[in-house]
Amino acid sequence: MVNDKLPKSARNCPALARTITPKECGSDRISKINCPETCEFHPFTLANAGSLAAVEERLLKKVQKRALDELRGDQARELGRQLRESEDEVEHFLMLMQAVHASGEVEGPDFVDRWAKDHFDGLNNDERTLLKAQQSQRPALIQIQRVIDGLSMEALDLLSADPQPFALVSDVELDPAMEGDTLLGWIYEAPLFTRLSGPAFELPEHDSGHPLEALRDIARTLDGPPLPDQLRLWLKTHALDVYRALEELVGTDDDEDLAPGVDDLIASFDWSELPDFSQDPMPRQRVVAEQEIDDRLGPFLHRHKDPEQAVQWFENTWQDLASGVDQMTEGVLSDEGFGVVLILLAKAACVLHPRPPVRENVDPLRFLWQLGNELRESSRIIEEEAGEEAFEQYVQESPQPIICQWLCGEAASFAEGNEAVFDNESLAVVFPVVKAAVWEMCHWPAA
Repeated sequence: MVNDKLPKSARNCPALARTITPKECGSDRISKINCPETCEFHPFTLANAGSLAAVEERLLKKVQKRALDELRGDQARELGRQLRESEDEVEHFLMLMQAVHASGEVEGPDFVDRWAKDHFDGLNNDERTLLKAQQSQRPALIQIQRVIDGLSMEALDLLSADPQPFALVSDVELDPAMEGDTLLGWIYEAPLFTRLSGPAFELPEHDSGHPLEALRDIARTLDGPPLPDQLRLWLKTHALDVYRALEELVGTDDDEDLAPGVDDLIASFDWSELPDFSQDPMPRQRVVAEQEIDDRLGPFLHRHKDPEQAVQWFENTWQDLASGVDQMTEGVLSDEGFGVVLILLAKAACVLHPRPPVRENVDPLRFLWQLGNELRESSRIIEEEAGEEAFEQYVQESPQPIICQWLCGEAASFAEGNEAVFDNESLAVVFPVVKAAVWEMCHWPAA
């Protein structure tokens, strides 16, 4: 019998053999409902690898906040500073893992158990499920035996007493050329498979021909233990030291580390895959005057005196837009630069919408479509060497020119200590991101 009261978005649940609402599915799947792997709404299947990656990304940010909250005083400030200043994705991840495991796991409750006592405050059902799975998270010396497909491999964990082949799922594209490589990374038991979590890094060749000996040599220089089972526990709080020792050993080529510019960003994405939003209606609105900005900004700054709180508010309130900015600027802007951009966009959102609109009005594809247009225009100005006046005109061509000019001015003048956060090449990316985000926000009707 059909329940006429169910919304049109209701879905069939094969586990319960009845129709349920999206809310019931989202709040109970895996945790209360024994979801089969064949269900299209199961968030942790190989078919939904993109969904799992999105949950992992959200959870990692919340784990960072929780880890900082658990620390006190100088420790919290120092970790927060290191996380903000780190431009290396591997370093950032390992800092966080060390903070999570800082109290050790031999005595007393671990990080997940402590969070459980607070009823996993701040997590939704999928994030809670994943966090419980990540309680099994551990360092592993992964030797790739065979690449099964683009995301799956057969591997050995050389830190095991008796390494046996097992299937491991990655979140990065695998290539058959990687067979035989050995990576130091973190793995955990996800609901349906073993998962390689976060970035992994390769160990150099060793005279003995065995990667474990290479790791032992590095650990020995850091007063680490020699045995594999002891190494695994030691790595939970020393993997960052190992990574840095490897970086010093291998060295880096500064020319290869140059951040990509506007043209690289344009080439990195297939903009033709996006729908055409040129006719998307924009609600009628009044252009915000310059003198109104401070009045509208005041209450927001009063609520979020710490810039990190402003970033957290923006990421939590409009995750889709924040994720879109993160996706497009990853590898282009430093973590510090990305944080500054989110602060600017948080200010723009509160000035344009003192009463936040509902999230359903946010369209990340619409934002990306406009960002592509803005980047191409920015690239044209750079190619023509048109100078500052052309960029000033470019900034003015916005539904809210005063707000755009104000935000871009803040970006250009933003400094940490005595050094500017953005150089001219970075600003050529930041300005289009700001313009496209403001354009997207202008499509949000007021609540």
